[in-house]
Amino acid sequence: MSAKSMWEVDLKCHWRGLVMITGPAVRQMEEVFFNDWEFATGEKISDEFKPLKQFQTERDSQPKIDFGRPSPFVQVVPSGPSDPTMIGILAFSQMIRTARERIWIATPYFVPDEALQRDLELAVLRGVDVRILLPKISDHRFVHWVTLSYAEQMQVKGLRFFLYEQGFTHQKVTVIDNDLCSIGTANFDNRAMYLNFETLVLIHGEYFTAEVAAMLLNDFDASCEFVRVPYKHGRLLTRLRDNAARLLAPLL
Repeated sequence: MSAKSMWEVDLKCHWRGLVMITGPAVRQMEEVFFNDWEFATGEKISDEFKPLKQFQTERDSQPKIDFGRPSPFVQVVPSGPSDPTMIGILAFSQMIRTARERIWIATPYFVPDEALQRDLELAVLRGVDVRILLPKISDHRFVHWVTLSYAEQMQVKGLRFFLYEQGFTHQKVTVIDNDLCSIGTANFDNRAMYLNFETLVLIHGEYFTAEVAAMLLNDFDASCEFVRVPYKHGRLLTRLRDNAARLLAPLL
């Protein structure tokens, strides 16, 4: 398949339901929505249009559901340009710095700033298993070129990159060691960390983290590992293309 026809292939999206959230975290997510709505429109939503308040009151009076396993502790972490501090990037940085065994990240776009690059490289030096799952074919060609440029540079430092081959993966998932994972809207790029309104859900618990890790293991098995190849004429042109595109990384 030629490079041109490869990009013209319809992107197959394999959607999966990652998690169902119940309990107080649902109210937190509702408040994130209302706060973002007020910031964007200047309109404050009255309580009569907040159905989860009544729903939560009714739910609290009902018997609790026993799923037969420990319930994880859930944190909702919103971030956006209206925040006085960059909560999103601080959350990722803290998770990476506390890792002792593994950091597995699934993201459609990988354009980290310098601070996150150093955090990931230092994790490798600590002996942490750092893996990044990316799509082999992306929905944004230019951003994909930049992503591969970072992958080639950071692979030399010991990070492992995998390209998912069974369609376009758009999941944003992180697994830290055996008891923490995150699922949310934030890509691992500058726009998500600094410019966009995003919501990150941190889930603390060994049982749930093990389920997410097993899911990612299946995705790694359905991927090919990105390997840095020696310089050749065609490959050199590809590197020049990727590195030139990377000049705009702070905007991506």
